[in-house]
Amino acid sequence: MHTASHISPPRSVTVTLWGVIAFGVWNLARSLAIWQEPVVGLEVEPDPRWRMAWAAAWGMLFMGMGVMLWQKRPLTRRLVPFVLALYGLLEIALILLLRPQPELHPQAWQLPALVYATAVCFATWALNCKATQTYFRNS
Repeated sequence: MHTASHISPPRSVTVTLWGVIAFGVWNLARSLAIWQEPVVGLEVEPDPRWRMAWAAAWGMLFMGMGVMLWQKRPLTRRLVPFVLALYGLLEIALILLLRPQPELHPQAWQLPALVYATAVCFATWALNCKATQTYFRNS
């Protein structure tokens, strides 16, 4: 006998949850990797400390959204696609602004843009499809 609090999530929510967690782990690992880089005396833009802080902040934000999805918070249905879009736009902007123009190939930004756009579209669909309507209401 299942109660409303023990309803298992639809597959679309589960896939989105794992994707959000993957983005969180990726950014936390990126933060750790930047922290361990020996960059003393190198002129790197932006400063590695800022990159490390941003990666850690994004990682914690994605992990927090994963917890919110797991807790069936209705706000996450709009928050996850919005944050993914914001994250993707900022990552693409960093690629376009910080890479030297002669070395900037279209593949340097087109593939990441496609990946982020796909993630936003999937998350929007997955969290708002018919199967999830009752899932987020039965919390």
